[in-house]
Amino acid sequence: MDEMVLNQHLNRSITQIQDEEWNRVKDLFPFPEIKKDQLSFIQRVLTTKNPLLVSATTGVGKTAALLVSLLAVKKPEEKVIIFVRTKAQINVFLKEFGLIYRKIIANWDKLKEHFNFNLPLVLTILGKNELCVKRNKKYPGEMYTHICSLTKCTLKQKTKLLTNSQIKKIAKNLFSVYPDMNSKEDLVSVYENTNYCPYYVNFILAQNADVVITSYPFLEDYFLFNYLFNRLKIDLSKAIIAVDEAHNLFQVLNLEITKSILEKAVEENNHPFIQELLEKITETQVFNYKLDEEELKNFEKEILKKLNAQYRKEEIKSINAYIAYHFIKESQGKRVISDTKRLSTINPLPSTILRKIVDARKIVMMSGSFEPIHSFQRLFSLPKSEKLQLYSTNSKNSKYMILSNKDYNGKFQYRDEKYFLKIAKAIDRIHKAIPGHVLVFCPSYKYLNDLTENYFLDVDISETPKMDISTVQAILSNAEEKKAVACVVGGKISEGIEFTKNGKSIIKGVIITALPFPPPDPKNQILREELTKKYGKKFAIDFTIIIPTVQRIIQSFGRAIRNENDKAVHILLDPRGTRFNKEFRFERYKTIEQIQKAITNFL
Repeated sequence: MDEMVLNQHLNRSITQIQDEEWNRVKDLFPFPEIKKDQLSFIQRVLTTKNPLLVSATTGVGKTAALLVSLLAVKKPEEKVIIFVRTKAQINVFLKEFGLIYRKIIANWDKLKEHFNFNLPLVLTILGKNELCVKRNKKYPGEMYTHICSLTKCTLKQKTKLLTNSQIKKIAKNLFSVYPDMNSKEDLVSVYENTNYCPYYVNFILAQNADVVITSYPFLEDYFLFNYLFNRLKIDLSKAIIAVDEAHNLFQVLNLEITKSILEKAVEENNHPFIQELLEKITETQVFNYKLDEEELKNFEKEILKKLNAQYRKEEIKSINAYIAYHFIKESQGKRVISDTKRLSTINPLPSTILRKIVDARKIVMMSGSFEPIHSFQRLFSLPKSEKLQLYSTNSKNSKYMILSNKDYNGKFQYRDEKYFLKIAKAIDRIHKAIPGHVLVFCPSYKYLNDLTENYFLDVDISETPKMDISTVQAILSNAEEKKAVACVVGGKISEGIEFTKNGKSIIKGVIITALPFPPPDPKNQILREELTKKYGKKFAIDFTIIIPTVQRIIQSFGRAIRNENDKAVHILLDPRGTRFNKEFRFERYKTIEQIQKAITNFL
């Protein structure tokens, strides 16, 4: 067979495979029609062999497009592994898969051969502190692995004796919750009703799972990454990897410990290693952290021996010392930053994180804040990577407005009593003009507290770092009257969270009070220095100041429009935002009255 005939035969084979995959996509897609941008997304995932970076704005429908395309190309021996930044984002994928699962059941005759005659199993990988039915909330999550090893738990012993038929029965119970699945709690409830250890049952099932959804630490941390793949019993070459909100891989904070915890740790265990960290935290500095391995092992033995003795007496008093030990152990060989309040380990170059996954069968990195995408492509350094940009800006359904009045300048030195009172009054008047729920985003928790507590902005809900977002979603979904929610840019609510009811967004307005520039902290300084060395000064400034600010605005504004039929207003109260007109095409208004009138005419 000559080369020309061989190429024709090869092209026909490729076309046939792609046709089969496309037919599967149509059978899997959970909505009445595939939108133009989703079509572009799906086709690119089906056809490319190289790592793909997808910049897709809110409203494109990237979650559904990603899931159906990866399920369509997945072979029986392969696994789809999806890494997300927050546990709340796990719920977004699970909810979407629930809709896809209904289509799988409806089209099973056409899909069963592709899935090797087994219904696809989708699971999440969660920590022991989230799955243990006997968990004690007073213990920090990092202690649970050790606590578990000390516990004589009957559930753990029973799980080791699980038979194949019992495992299949649990899987069958999971299948029954898929069609109406809303969150990871739906899966956890199945495990908790089995009389087995949920953590180990989950990992046993995960070995046979088609899709595994987990959080960033399993991607960022070398040991957790290897642990995950060993437990899943899968080779990297048989993994299809997707990373959601992948812009967050830049400026990853792997681990941190506060000054107050170290002070308590010294009281519990006056070890030189803990004392040394407490001394380092007193001044702003950056240092490479590496201890003698033998001395570190002796320290570990001392900490664990004391913890074991206290646990047997049911009186653990060394919790903070254990947290300090955990930080010390996990920080070895890393750069550590002190800002006088906390110590943080950082990895300023995401290419070192992504090096682990280059041999995966397929890689898709996606984000609604991947701009400029060519800069991220350069930063990630994935070999032969390709990029795809999708924009879903429907001017008929969304309006972007800015208050170009210098009296509302949100610069830090202008934030006095007069400023906050003016902002509070503006938000109150704008909220009254919007016929629905409103999210009010502040640049920091301090700003939010100043606005809501000191200057009496009347909101129904205020975000906190430990807030359960699903509770907020339920409150807004069931509310009979419109509500105002005070949030933080870059907080839990700003990224990947949907507020929908019957498929439609229930958020009618998003207000950003002030530009969320990153604070001038030591972390940013180090990142800027690292990026300047490798890419130049302009690139470094863009990535440490300009791009993070634009990303935060995009993410916050993105909470309102979730599909092409939604309609909402997006308002920035800081006149400094006019510099970002290229990204948002703001309509400029000088007064609150003008904004109120524009809202009334639009909504």
